[in-house]
Amino acid sequence: MWQFFSRDPSKDFPYDCDEESEYPDFNGFSLRRGTHKVTKEPVSIFCYHKKQGNNDQYEYAKALLKRLKTIRHPNILTYLDSQENENNLLIVTEYAKPLSCYLETVSDLDEKQSYLSWGLMNICKAVSFLNSDAKLSHNEVDIRAVYVNSAGEWKLGRLGKASELVGSSTPNSSFAAAPTWANDSLGFGILIWEVHNAKKCDSPTQLSNASKVPTALRRTYQELISSQEGKRPTVSTVLERGRKVGGFFQNDLVDAIVFLDEIHIKNKEEINLFFKNIQPLLNDLPQCTAEFKILPQLIKAFEYGCDGTCVLPPLFEITNHISERHFQNDVIPFLIKVFGSNDRATRSILLQNLERYVEKIPPNIINENFFPQIVNGFMDTNPRIREQTVKAMIHVAPKLNDKNLNTELMTHFARILAKDDQGGIRTNTIVCITKVGYCLNPQNRRMILMSAFLRSLNDPFPPVRNAGTLGLAVSQQYFALEDVSKRILPALCALTLDTDPAVRESVFKTIKGFLSNLEKVSDNPELREQMEAEAMSSKKPTSSWAEWAATAITSKFSLKMDRKPEQGGSSVSGSSGSLDKPKDVQSTNKADQQTKPVPPIQPKVNTIDPDISPIDVEKPPHSISDKMKYLGDEDSEFNWDGDSWEALEDDSSLKEPSPEILLPKPAIRKKSTNKGEEERKKSRTGPMKLGNRINQPKFD
Repeated sequence: MWQFFSRDPSKDFPYDCDEESEYPDFNGFSLRRGTHKVTKEPVSIFCYHKKQGNNDQYEYAKALLKRLKTIRHPNILTYLDSQENENNLLIVTEYAKPLSCYLETVSDLDEKQSYLSWGLMNICKAVSFLNSDAKLSHNEVDIRAVYVNSAGEWKLGRLGKASELVGSSTPNSSFAAAPTWANDSLGFGILIWEVHNAKKCDSPTQLSNASKVPTALRRTYQELISSQEGKRPTVSTVLERGRKVGGFFQNDLVDAIVFLDEIHIKNKEEINLFFKNIQPLLNDLPQCTAEFKILPQLIKAFEYGCDGTCVLPPLFEITNHISERHFQNDVIPFLIKVFGSNDRATRSILLQNLERYVEKIPPNIINENFFPQIVNGFMDTNPRIREQTVKAMIHVAPKLNDKNLNTELMTHFARILAKDDQGGIRTNTIVCITKVGYCLNPQNRRMILMSAFLRSLNDPFPPVRNAGTLGLAVSQQYFALEDVSKRILPALCALTLDTDPAVRESVFKTIKGFLSNLEKVSDNPELREQMEAEAMSSKKPTSSWAEWAATAITSKFSLKMDRKPEQGGSSVSGSSGSLDKPKDVQSTNKADQQTKPVPPIQPKVNTIDPDISPIDVEKPPHSISDKMKYLGDEDSEFNWDGDSWEALEDDSSLKEPSPEILLPKPAIRKKSTNKGEEERKKSRTGPMKLGNRINQPKFD
């Protein structure tokens, strides 16, 4: 029990304090950095050394602790904890640094007038609160009493000399004769001069030079530094003047911050409009203010029902520069929640900006939390979402584990190439497979790439055939020479007479490249082992003769499919409702019509071709299993072994007619009515299956 009363209280202090101070001492205090032992949150610790100070300084320290504990205001330094022992008195506050040190780090200070006006307004509010509500006079207002927290907000500190007002009970009159609060008015005038001159005022004569004080504030500044105390306006009056139209505290930045402080009383329409227009103001804000002041409000706004299309663009702009710790703790949980949204416009923005934030997300979170949400887009009935999901895989694939990449993702790609009615989406799928080929498991990469590319060569949409040809060229190092000679080159030769000139041009270049490699091995057989070894590597395709193909395939991938559709079309960039409204317009694909026979009438589907209006847009599925009924029972699962592409190719119900030259129709023979003649004909030819004879007759 005696151990309980005699234990050292410093061991229970929940903060670690740095040994050295980065800032000047004042009244026996040194300002040091500290961190919470559990949460690792940064704090500031004001450390008073009893052995080094005198009685007056100790009384000041006790008064400062008392005021910080009892006075709470958004613009006054926030008290967190304290501890006193025989050697020190420690006062813990939110993390902050002196304003004079902070201004030294701000570049182009003269161009930051909006930020300076916001800071001065914060101090003006704090002093006004002390004078009018707390009935106190600060008595020490100048640049040394102002601190800047992590969000770039100015906070009033050094309350050790605060005293009760003397004279007038409250400064209601603009020119009341109240010497005590008049000291605060003079101090605020000195602060205005010090902020705009970026240095401490050492002599009263310096105050007469007001050249750097803004014109909108100069008249008020002259009144504040008046030698006649009774003529100085109260700080409350200065705040009221500044917030009027044309006042120094009236600008877009200050209005935006004031809106954020009052966001809890704004309606949804006002909040949506505010966040839609806030992005240009981010350039005028310090990064710390955007990170710790704006970003938390953006997250809260979405949770309270604000549209993702308004919240996400400024959020991505801010997250480009925030700390990794802040991103991990606050932004990643928010993004996981947003990916679960059923609003197509919100999901579209997430997919379009994936490149900006995916590198900051650990691979385990990508596989466990993000990937299951992203792949829902492959099943979406809106073609634009499917297309953006395919493009997003370029940035996600390098972080996927073996199961998600080689099984789950390739299964979706196989399904798209076999069943998706949009030629542009099939084209981008081939491009995506080409770009992520180096990430695939080397054991089955050869089969996956070859099956996908060879299937694309028979696609009725010319850009798909062209993308498949270029994909073969870019991925040549992953193919065995035997595959090149027996499977790839014969398939390419069949396209040398393709109806599309761009396809023919790519085919001839690709064939020449493959033949060049075969000639090298023929001349020097020892090169074969080296080439076969490269097929098992996980390096990106090296620069070679196929650079032209890499450039061409990239240009194909950047094919824009978000041009404005004609009447009846919708755009993701508009309101979320534009993506969720069904439109009953029959869709046709002009590019496909030129290369394949007219298909039978089928149910209406969605398209994103510029000449077609999106139609029949339904709500997105909550999970992949919700849309499995679209595939049929036999396709709901893929046992991926590298041959699933071929399995899909063999399914004649999924095949689209290949382009062919139209020949004159042969004369139709009348069906013979003679049964004997039919039997004799059957015995001569034998039964037919898929164009191949079986049960061939024997010849004597």
